[in-house]
Amino acid sequence: MALKIRRGRIESAQIAGDFFMYPEDMLWKLEDQLVGVEASREEVEKAVLRFYGEEKLETPGVEPSDFVEAIVKAVEDNVNAMNQRDRKRGD
Repeated sequence: MALKIRRGRIESAQIAGDFFMYPEDMLWKLEDQLVGVEASREEVEKAVLRFYGEEKLETPGVEPSDFVEAIVKAVEDNVNAMNQRDRKRGD
């Protein structure tokens, strides 16, 4: 999972992992759906659940909550990396 966050919103998302999504092009649609979403658990969860509700897709063995957790962790990692970079600049 790779995210770019800008001004508290997801600017881009790349999702990869050991899972299947049918039809396969739905993965890119999910990534597109995340662009512009506020980088908070609540808003990410809303976006993922809305996507699952609107699209006819299957993710065997993977639940929407699994995507939410992975995205939120990527957001946290992104924020931590930015904070470390800012601290280094201040030294």
